[in-house]
Amino acid sequence: MSAEPPLFATYRPASFCRDFVDFHRDSGQLLVFMACVLGFKPLMDDWIPAWRMEEYRQLCRSYGLHVRADVTKILIPRERAEARAMGGTTLSSTVAVGLPVGAGFPERARANVRTHVFLSRDRDLLRHGMWYPVIVKDRVLWPPYADILTYGRLLGYPDCCIRFFRQRNDWSRFSFLAEIHRESRGAPRHWLCNPLTKDRTYSYIYHMPCRWDCPATRKLAGRLRSEVALREPELVRQVDRHLRLPALVFYERKHFVFDGTLQGNRLTYRKVYYPDGDLTGQALLPRLARGDALELEGDTVRVFRDGELVDRIQARSEGFAPEHPFLIQFDRD
Repeated sequence: MSAEPPLFATYRPASFCRDFVDFHRDSGQLLVFMACVLGFKPLMDDWIPAWRMEEYRQLCRSYGLHVRADVTKILIPRERAEARAMGGTTLSSTVAVGLPVGAGFPERARANVRTHVFLSRDRDLLRHGMWYPVIVKDRVLWPPYADILTYGRLLGYPDCCIRFFRQRNDWSRFSFLAEIHRESRGAPRHWLCNPLTKDRTYSYIYHMPCRWDCPATRKLAGRLRSEVALREPELVRQVDRHLRLPALVFYERKHFVFDGTLQGNRLTYRKVYYPDGDLTGQALLPRLARGDALELEGDTVRVFRDGELVDRIQARSEGFAPEHPFLIQFDRD
């Protein structure tokens, strides 16, 4: 029997949508792309090297997808954005300077230049694409709030999850994942509703559910899973494997997934993974990797090795993107 592939490894399909992974050299949005190709997802967005646009258009055209370029961005360090732009401290994910599509850029910046694109089987939907917050000159430009509220439906998200997003996705006040966790108190934690691995290939959803047992999310994820299983059964097996792993969540951009077992407020583990790119989480990864068990008590994570306390990690509950940690394992069928 062959050994299991490492957790969170790039997945290269046997056939279906393999060229998408080969283009990116990464499988991060593979399931999202499959959902769009199969007609389950009406609209999706992607980031591509600016100089490979025509190659990307041809790839998408082979699957019956139309492409619209939105904006070209030069990715910059968060500290630079905070220092140079009004509103720079409020950027929650992508941190970049915006340029018109086709604009020139310094050759030295080429590795950090991406074009934001929208994909759809329906060409008319592309005119509804929403922009991301972007730095222009010395300030952050945010999309109109009304556009944000419409965007969820265009992306194919359930109405109940869009409503909850509208109410609680305020990073200046809430930790959104903690709000979902609070709303789900006493409810099952269904693995099809697990969004924590969505940026690293292994999830059937690309939205935050309103509850950990949201029926609409389970239906949406289940339909996609069934269709992908007909084409790439090994991918489905690996996604299912990842979705059942325990996790420690601080907030949306800072959560950790473990090869281990959760019992109450104690998690024992063999290895820890960080399925996000935010640097604040990267700094915590080696501290958690020192241990083989952890316990959560209030806002404090205690890390153990061979029964000995080796570290204490204190969550930051004040300011922008407050941290309200919790442990969770999605294991209900």
